[in-house]
Amino acid sequence: MKIQVVSLPIIFHTMKTRFLVCLAFIFSLVSTAQSDIKSFQNKLYELSYPANFEVNNNYQSEHISVIVSDTLHTESDVFTENLTVIFQQGVSQTLDDAKGEFLSAADAISNGNIISEQLITVHGKEAYRIQFTAEQQEYELMLIQQYIITKDYLFMLTFTGMASDFENYKEAAETMLNSFMIK
Repeated sequence: MKIQVVSLPIIFHTMKTRFLVCLAFIFSLVSTAQSDIKSFQNKLYELSYPANFEVNNNYQSEHISVIVSDTLHTESDVFTENLTVIFQQGVSQTLDDAKGEFLSAADAISNGNIISEQLITVHGKEAYRIQFTAEQQEYELMLIQQYIITKDYLFMLTFTGMASDFENYKEAAETMLNSFMIK
């Protein structure tokens, strides 16, 4: 019995072929990653969100723009992680004012605890971001709020999730908050 052994160098016999195979693999990774992200936009802003979230923008309130909610629930999952975008027109405050108002209202948050706060830049706009825990009914929640002020609007983005599941949603929250771009 004669056994023939075929080695990989015969299959990938030129550098050009190796380069094309690597390039095709990289493009397949990029296209796969891009398909996992969707986009929402309206006349004021746009944001990206994971494909396993859904957008609900059918609100009667003129100040609630959109809620982006997780759709991957199990029967034991009692809370829907979400991002809410609220805006107010005609504000004449600064980020320091918004920060001050939040910190003064923080006393009313049931068992609230500030984890971090920072001034950041999101797509060229200065923003105030604060991460904190709070209790609502029987739920211990982790929230990240981000305030952005333009000359015409105050935008407040709030990601809310169960504190116990937060690490599972942290990347999705960061994707949505960091993608928020005012038009």
